[in-house]
Amino acid sequence: MYDLLFEITKRCNLACPFCYLAHGCEAQGEAGRGDEQESVLRVLERLLSQVELRSIVFIGGEPTVSPALIQAAEMVQRSGKRIAMGMASNAVALTPQLAHRLVQLGIRSVEVPWFTLDAGVYRDLTGSDLALLRSGVAAAMQAGMAVSAGVTLLKQTVGELNGVLEHLFLLGVGCISLFAYVNLGRAAARGTLFGPEKWQLLEALALADNFAATTGQLVVVGNEALAAVKGSSFPNLRRATCGASRRVVDSRGNLLNCELSRVVVGNVLEETRVGELFERAEGFFGCGECVGG
Repeated sequence: MYDLLFEITKRCNLACPFCYLAHGCEAQGEAGRGDEQESVLRVLERLLSQVELRSIVFIGGEPTVSPALIQAAEMVQRSGKRIAMGMASNAVALTPQLAHRLVQLGIRSVEVPWFTLDAGVYRDLTGSDLALLRSGVAAAMQAGMAVSAGVTLLKQTVGELNGVLEHLFLLGVGCISLFAYVNLGRAAARGTLFGPEKWQLLEALALADNFAATTGQLVVVGNEALAAVKGSSFPNLRRATCGASRRVVDSRGNLLNCELSRVVVGNVLEETRVGELFERAEGFFGCGECVGG
């Protein structure tokens, strides 16, 4: 069985210059949105009929800006299959009404990015309001969603890590994941503008390791972060489980080796036997040297 990351849209309502994706904040017309929505549903129908899925996490872009999110969740629910559903969302458009609707459809978990407690820094780095993130997370929790958080370690915010970890712990998030800045997508045009020095990464991971030991909080570290600090040991941080049973598919049906390096393994709409395509993807991971390193 597979755990699917399903990229249902390339659009996003933020404009983070450090994003590892090249797409996201560009405007698209209504016709483009309709084509994307139709493609998402065709891809999902194919996956549900040919692949044994244990879980689906809807990602983007920003999944809450796509009408396909609701329709895709409805399709999974109608299938009668026992598939756990979640999403990765910046939460700034997550209203109480939307959160409750998503939970009714079976989307019961959300991972949100939270890398600063400074409203000014958040606005400078995303173009949005930190209060919207706070209200979106509150809406998710009130609706009964399990909330986890992803913290990208940036040069501008890595000094806040202790405060961010404490805030997320008191908020009651189930898991905190730490990600290194990667020089891909829109970030590639900025060079090292957002990337912390190696010593800053080491200090941040050591701090997080101690935090996990003293609080019992589950803290996961991405392979791209570990690749950047080879040889260091952080016994209280759990390593991310990339590869293995996880697969990434975009809105056009492209099966990707990874959401970071984005090598196209094949297309689920073009393959006769999608299950075999998923099996072949195992040889395309190359996770021994993560692109983040």
